[in-house]
Amino acid sequence: MRMEENKNRKIGIDILKFLAAFCVVSIHMPFYGEFGNVFISISRWAVPIFFMITGFFYHQTVEKGNENKQIIKIIKLCLLANLLFFCYRIFLVIFNNESILLWLKETFSINKILEFIVLNESPVAGHLWYLTAILYVLVIMKFVNKYNKYNIIFIITPLLLTMDLLFGKYSLLIFKRNIPFILVRNFLFVGLPYFTIGIYINNLSKSEKFKKLANNKKLLIVLIIFFTITTIIERSILIHFNANAVRDHYISTTFLAIFLFVYFLGVKNKTNNKIIEKIAELGRKYSTNIYIFHYLIRFSV
Repeated sequence: MRMEENKNRKIGIDILKFLAAFCVVSIHMPFYGEFGNVFISISRWAVPIFFMITGFFYHQTVEKGNENKQIIKIIKLCLLANLLFFCYRIFLVIFNNESILLWLKETFSINKILEFIVLNESPVAGHLWYLTAILYVLVIMKFVNKYNKYNIIFIITPLLLTMDLLFGKYSLLIFKRNIPFILVRNFLFVGLPYFTIGIYINNLSKSEKFKKLANNKKLLIVLIIFFTITTIIERSILIHFNANAVRDHYISTTFLAIFLFVYFLGVKNKTNNKIIEKIAELGRKYSTNIYIFHYLIRFSV
């Protein structure tokens, strides 16, 4: 999603944004059969990637003094997106001859409002949690940057990712219960750690060792394939033990997202391939719109 401005755009990141948007759509409107289920499991890298991209370019936002501008932009987008889906849901209620008052009462109950404020769960469209989550992360990062507390978020990131796994995908295996996914699918356990990974990758990207890794496409492809396979293995093991919890991320998801990011970060900007240029343009211009509006189709089918 286009949460950053970059004059020297990286075409690989724009391509990755398009692929991530496609995967998000595939998660919400999956392919049929077992292939669709497996593809969903693999595609869980998509949302972490969006947080990582925004984190990667955050230093530019700070250098330009655009922290408040970026926050205001997300507030407007969040309000408009939620208003859009509120109107659309009202339309569906009327179209289906349902009670508007009953729908309003259920949709905007105290619990639903608290879930929205604390856990980013939009009462009108579940996928809009991302917008509120990235908003919260940007507000947190404004204070982190102001008081130069980056060391704190670097330290807590592994802990937050671990808690996401323990209380998320592995909750059935470890605690013998499905813990509500919104308790971990939010700004704290997903948004902040992956945003921080993006910042960390940006810091590393200036080193020669990182540049060498980013240019080693064969190794990166092997790693991407490896963690794709381990994702499928994790899913199979959890299903075997009847412990495949409803949460999204596997252990392999984080590593798959990181190596995909590094791979596309190393893609050369100059290309004469019109197809690649078009894909990059779609990712640059429309990934946010794809993310927001594709759910309208889901509601309609």
